[in-house]
Amino acid sequence: MEADRWRRIEALFHEVSERSPEERAPYLLAACDDDEVRHEVEALLAASDGADQQLDQAVAGALELAAHEPPPEWIGPYRVLKPLGDGGLATVYLAERSEPHMQVAIKVVKRGMDTAEILRRLRLESRILARLDHPNIARLIDGGSTEDGRPYVVMEAIEGEPIDRHCDRRRLDLRQRLELFRKVCSAVHAAHRSLIIHRDLKPTNILVTEDGEPKLLDFGIAKLLGPAPVDHTEIHTVTGMRWMTPEFASPEQVRGEPLTTAADVYALGVLLYELLCGLRPFRFEARSQREVERLVCDSEPAAPSARLLETAAEEPSLAKIAEARRESPERLRKRLTGDLDTIAGVAMHKEAERRYPSVQALEDDIRRYLESRPLTARPDSTAYRLRKFVRRNRTPVSAAVLVVLSLLVGLGSTYRALQIADEQRRRAEQHLEELEEVVSFNVGMFELADPGEARGNSVTVREVLDRAAERIPRELGDRPAVAARLMSTLGLVHQALGLYGPAGQLLEQALALRREAFGEDSLEVLRGVHQLAGARRDQRQLDEALELARLALEQSRELFGEAHRETAAALHGLAAVHFARGEWQEAEDHYREALEIRRRALGDAHAATAESANDLAEVLFYRERFPAAEELFLEALEIRRGSLGDDHPAVAETLNNLAAIALTRNDLPKAERLGIEVLELRRKLYGGPHRDLVKSVHNIGVAIGKQGRLEEAEDYFRQALEMAEQILRDDPVEVGRGLRALSHNLEGQGRLGEAEDLIRRALELELTALGELNPSVAMTRYSLARLLAKREQHRSAIDVLASQIQSQRQIPGMPPERLAYPLMLLAEQNALLGECGSARIALTEALQAYPDLQESSSLAGRHELVTSRCP
Repeated sequence: MEADRWRRIEALFHEVSERSPEERAPYLLAACDDDEVRHEVEALLAASDGADQQLDQAVAGALELAAHEPPPEWIGPYRVLKPLGDGGLATVYLAERSEPHMQVAIKVVKRGMDTAEILRRLRLESRILARLDHPNIARLIDGGSTEDGRPYVVMEAIEGEPIDRHCDRRRLDLRQRLELFRKVCSAVHAAHRSLIIHRDLKPTNILVTEDGEPKLLDFGIAKLLGPAPVDHTEIHTVTGMRWMTPEFASPEQVRGEPLTTAADVYALGVLLYELLCGLRPFRFEARSQREVERLVCDSEPAAPSARLLETAAEEPSLAKIAEARRESPERLRKRLTGDLDTIAGVAMHKEAERRYPSVQALEDDIRRYLESRPLTARPDSTAYRLRKFVRRNRTPVSAAVLVVLSLLVGLGSTYRALQIADEQRRRAEQHLEELEEVVSFNVGMFELADPGEARGNSVTVREVLDRAAERIPRELGDRPAVAARLMSTLGLVHQALGLYGPAGQLLEQALALRREAFGEDSLEVLRGVHQLAGARRDQRQLDEALELARLALEQSRELFGEAHRETAAALHGLAAVHFARGEWQEAEDHYREALEIRRRALGDAHAATAESANDLAEVLFYRERFPAAEELFLEALEIRRGSLGDDHPAVAETLNNLAAIALTRNDLPKAERLGIEVLELRRKLYGGPHRDLVKSVHNIGVAIGKQGRLEEAEDYFRQALEMAEQILRDDPVEVGRGLRALSHNLEGQGRLGEAEDLIRRALELELTALGELNPSVAMTRYSLARLLAKREQHRSAIDVLASQIQSQRQIPGMPPERLAYPLMLLAEQNALLGECGSARIALTEALQAYPDLQESSSLAGRHELVTSRCP
């Protein structure tokens, strides 16, 4: 009975203390008819208020005393340089010692705060630090007492800034922030292994040095879990004085309950929350004990992704928060939604037993997230959250239920509402079934990699994908919607790996399944047509690609109209096909239209807008409008870094394009430097052979070769060609490009026979894949003619040039000045054979195509030769 009585007293005390002083007496009188219980509660309230007043007076007096006290010149053998920080209990100084020379941080108890309890705490901190040895925990160096008897501890001086400011100032992305946070977890876990709870984890107690290493500071209110190394009485916590930082204090810490390592797990959850979304879970207005208990103990914080939506009246703004993480606001919310929300939520659970069981477990889930593996944590179920809500709000919930029931009785439309709900439930169940099938299928995809299945054999990604493609028709033949989505995904993965033949087959099957499942006039079919058009483009089946891309654009305009994002995507896909066909004017027109729609529909900072800007710039580059191309490349780079982060394939693509711009300006060192930067990034991203790596290695070879280092460049060209022949066998254009580059290099070294063999092989591949009317074919033919001319095979050179000029005149969008090069070479070859009539005709046409021909260093010599031989 006595225990029940004290539980009732405690409950009443908490209820009454939530109310203002004038409300307490009437409430207590109405709530309790037991005079003894009521008197006990009144005594507790008076004692609590008195303790708070005494504490406030003590702290205020100490602060006033310290404010008028100048810093000492010496503390023991250490010369004080300057104050570093000033807290309620102690002041921290930066000091130095001459022998051995070192800079240190010294914490000295303030005058007026040197009570027996505070002195015990400082001595405890010294013993705690002496037990900790971890690279991310500040070391204890020394200790002693000042001349007036105040104790101090000497610690490693950390030059750094609080972890939150460090992350924002350096604009660390989410991955970098999480890796830094893992180091903090490691330090806290080390303290826990030494049976020490920190109890005051917050950004100002975690400084990050210039080299990016976090250092955990201030164990001033830490508590030992195990036996003390000295008198046990020195480590008891004074329950009437709850030293804590409310924003990072756990519910049990706020309530003054005994603490475990779960309190530090909670504080780390708050720290993670702030690093992720730039805000703290709660906003304290008055910071009173009542408000702190109400928010920390009873209020459920919004998830980090949802907290971002509450920034309208706060600083920093959502735009600033996203920018500091190198994300767009929309993308940041998406990245936080799901696993990161779950990790922070589990770490900050109100109930200590439902948090991560240890800091190590929290760190493990961060690692799992970074490795794209499933988490061990699971968010609270809806039923659990509902039960907790009802328990906290029994009276209002009961009233609300009665009101709802009374309304339902009188609603004549209840039956219809139930019908709608039943239909929604049926659809949800259908989607859930499909999702379960997809998950089950994806798990099965990777069974091949299981040691029990692989039986010691190595398993490639290609084998996993091939096995998955075989399973889809067999296992999901009666579910065309699910089969179509999985088939599309596999097709796109094959396409990204450069496996264009299998990709085309899979996407063609997926489109047939989409038509069966969703009907012709559907978004699913539209996207399937769009994807297949891209696959046919990569396969160089350009006539079919053009037909499909036009169909996708027509369907999109019918479904969504002219100004929709889907229509922009279809326009972009059609432009890419025109570009592959060498139809540059059509490509430019469609890219421009797609870019304008995306700017209006998605905004200037969207990744899709950057895609259109980048690809339009590529067309302008090939049309030799270099300043306009560079401007768009720079815009695309800024958007992509802001929305996708620095370590993204799209960022590497645009940097690669800027390296090409540097080549056109003959800024060869810059082109080489950018090329190496792109190569390193792509190697980090892909880890093995990839078509983008082929381009990077090739471009470095170009930059090096133009600087005259031909043998070094040859090595790069051979690497690029070998990789292209290995992984891009289905793309003769890329292989032909590699052959042409190596041929040019060997030509520069005077190895003309080898060069001719390579260029003829490249021309054969490109003619088969692209046909006569293509800019790449024209450039390869010109290279062959130039080689024949150098080998003094003038008649053969003339025959090749005649074919080239005839086809080049028919290529839409080809800059007219491009004709000047083959025409001048044709004029030169005719002049060398003494056929001056033909030479003069070619010369006249060259001047018409390029009036400034004589100012071109590469053409002026040929002009002089022709005019001297055929005046």
